[in-house]
Amino acid sequence: MNTRQSIGLLAIVYLLIIIFCNYSLGLYSFTDSTMFEQYDTVSYLESTQRLISHFQPHPYRCIGYSLFLAIPYALFNSSNLLFICVHTIQLMMLFSVYVIVYVLFKKYVSNKLALVMIIGFMLNISYIGYAYLVLTEIPFLFLITLSAYYFHHYLQYSKVQHLFIGFAFLCFSILFKPGFYLFGLLIFISICLLFIVRNASFKNLLILIIILFSTVGFQKIWMYSSYSTFKLSYIDDITTYRYFNSSIIAAKNNVDLSPLMQQRDQAMLVNFNNFKTAEDLNSFRLSVKAESMFLLKQYPKASIYAFIENIYSNIHTGNALIRDIEVPNFNNETSRKAFFNYTRIWNMLMGAILFISTIYFLASFRKLYREHKERLYFIVLLFLYCYYNILISGVSFYQGDRFNVVWMPFVLIILSMLGSKKSLNV
Repeated sequence: MNTRQSIGLLAIVYLLIIIFCNYSLGLYSFTDSTMFEQYDTVSYLESTQRLISHFQPHPYRCIGYSLFLAIPYALFNSSNLLFICVHTIQLMMLFSVYVIVYVLFKKYVSNKLALVMIIGFMLNISYIGYAYLVLTEIPFLFLITLSAYYFHHYLQYSKVQHLFIGFAFLCFSILFKPGFYLFGLLIFISICLLFIVRNASFKNLLILIIILFSTVGFQKIWMYSSYSTFKLSYIDDITTYRYFNSSIIAAKNNVDLSPLMQQRDQAMLVNFNNFKTAEDLNSFRLSVKAESMFLLKQYPKASIYAFIENIYSNIHTGNALIRDIEVPNFNNETSRKAFFNYTRIWNMLMGAILFISTIYFLASFRKLYREHKERLYFIVLLFLYCYYNILISGVSFYQGDRFNVVWMPFVLIILSMLGSKKSLNV
């Protein structure tokens, strides 16, 4: 079976999985904005409306997903057609991710094994669930997968344009999930050091800087124009206040977390007027910073406990969004609970595979360095990405597998590379 036939087979399997998910979970009903009033979807639509109507930044949503939604929103506003359009595009993006990962598999294992691995991975139907939600997970995964693909191409063919393309996709993905800003800076510094070691021309460094400033830099300047701050967004302050600091206080005082969060949310809204002005937002930012420093200094044990507990809460649960969203005329709660438990198994399984593969990697590090140095660099990059995801999940909780679905495909790529005797330059 050649590559084209294999991709055709993947397309058939993918369509069957989509049909199954729609029938068993009623995903076709996810087309009413009122269903998502308690979720992040509302703020993403608000951000898109600001972009289209006034070209103003949203205080805690970057421009990336707003640009993605801009044309469908301009055409259909918040109607059912908007959701249908977004679902269709995100489903196409998800299939593209599967194809790219399959292509990378094929470089290290046989075509038959690559097919088995990717079809097995496609059975984690949590990805279909996220494709039917107006959230950043699938577009971000699409961009970060393209970034990894081009970084891999650079290591394989040593063409600097592949490095630039990979970095550009990484920078654009940060505009979907600003929490990856530090990871992007780490990659930027690494590439700069690579250019210095290899005596690359100043032109290469200039192109890299232009990519960074035209994406992440633009968002910061745009934010400064409206809120007098060079932050990508205020979402980190809100997340720290609502989740991490709340979990520290709950751990320190040994109280229930949910009522505490509700109390703190009410205080936040009263004190800062729903963040309607730059002054409110910057006052809130300073107050969160002060509270965070106080909690970390005064209660270090509770802070560490809360951080670890948050990671644990995100790595052993399933897709809670699909389980909890109320779907009109579709009350199959049994299917939803079974779906949640099924995705929970996947979440824990992939976490276990990541841990085991890390141990194997450390044990075989010297051999990889001697025999497959380029492959070693790429594996390290993927490990850094996976563990960065897990670490930043420590500031939040109740997110199910939402933080983890964006790194799971890369664990399987790591496995295929660790188990292969092929050189990267094949």
